[in-house]
Amino acid sequence: MNCQLAAYIGDKHLSSLLLNSLKIQEPLYGGHATGMGVLKGNKIDIVKAAGPVDHVKKTTKIGKVKGTCAIAHSRYSDLAKDVDGYNLNEMAHPYISDDGKIALMHNGIITNYKDHWKALEKDHTFRSYGEKVNDITDSEVAVHMLSDAYNGGMNMVEAFQHIAPKLTGMFLLAAINVDEPDTVYICNWYQPC
Repeated sequence: MNCQLAAYIGDKHLSSLLLNSLKIQEPLYGGHATGMGVLKGNKIDIVKAAGPVDHVKKTTKIGKVKGTCAIAHSRYSDLAKDVDGYNLNEMAHPYISDDGKIALMHNGIITNYKDHWKALEKDHTFRSYGEKVNDITDSEVAVHMLSDAYNGGMNMVEAFQHIAPKLTGMFLLAAINVDEPDTVYICNWYQPC
């Protein structure tokens, strides 16, 4: 996986800053899907769709979202490139926890995601599920694991430290939380930067 990621905290027009950042990175690996999670008040707005930055700007309201803290992602997936049914709007990042408090994006690969999916699916909604391929993105297990750890009493740093060793592979996770509107959390696990 080679995805493009960007984050911003501040009072400038964040959607144009983040989308421009993703667009600059896109020639490295074309974006199969683009999305943004924006903190606005006490909620996170998610806007995402299949397609590169320019396509998603034309077909959604991604260029008009407002807030003071956001994460943005343009997804590249070998599966989306090679297998029909893997490039759905639902498979675009970021993902949001069931309670709407945490949004997360991911670069890399989580190789044991199916084991976590089986353990989590009875208590969580997996929005990336593609019926045609009977699969989810590996990324979505991380947001549910992070949310469970956070809601179990850990702070965000402790929650990342708790889940990272349980995920196999190489990955970089970035998350925002409505309880901490001025912070973007990043967890890098064997992912070269």
